Amino acid sequence: MSGEGSSSGARGRRRGPTTRPRGSTTQEQQVVSNQKGRRIRYEGHKRVIYAWVPLRREHPLLQFQVNMNEWIKLQKIIRKELLKHWTIDWEWLCQMGARESVEELLGPMLIEMVNCDWPQYDELVVEFHSTFHHKEGSFFEGDAVSFSLKRMLHEMSIPQFSTASGFYTFEDTATEEFTNGLRGVYVNPRDLCVMSGDLARFWGL
Repeated sequence: MSGEGSSSGARGRRRGPTTRPRGSTTQEQQVVSNQKGRRIRYEGHKRVIYAWVPLRREHPLLQFQVNMNEWIKLQKIIRKELLKHWTIDWEWLCQMGARESVEELLGPMLIEMVNCDWPQYDELVVEFHSTFHHKEGSFFEGDAVSFSLKRMLHEMSIPQFSTASGFYTFEDTATEEFTNGLRGVYVNPRDLCVMSGDLARFWGL
């Protein structure tokens, strides 16, 4: 991951994040949490003007408390570059007489995904992946999926997250195929889950 700055397009004076006085050992902390116990700890102040932060790792949205789970995940992805958008050349497929077969293969959901040309906001993508958590085995519970965006904790069930992300429609999440999908990997048998030993054998591990 390169050290590029924020991808936000906000206008304003070019100011970086507020720095601590030399020799200071204290940090202002913010904790975002829910009633069931998940807490994400940030350092620094979220209201720092950060439209022109020079380095990604200095962005206020990525200032997780050191050695917390979110900080550990951040270290693994901070140097990775975002994937660039790739779209399908439908005109070329028409010339080759293959457009209909490709559309049938992909289906409307995947077609919408590959046609996406919305801007990517670098710091939000990294914050999302650093804080994303799925409670294995959960599905309809309101905190089955949790993540933070702009230092705000979001929690959803699997159907809610699937709909919000655009991967499925509300009607799709009510089908048996969806509700009976795989929910986790465990050592011992559980409903709608796969055993870790079976998974290891499948991959030849």
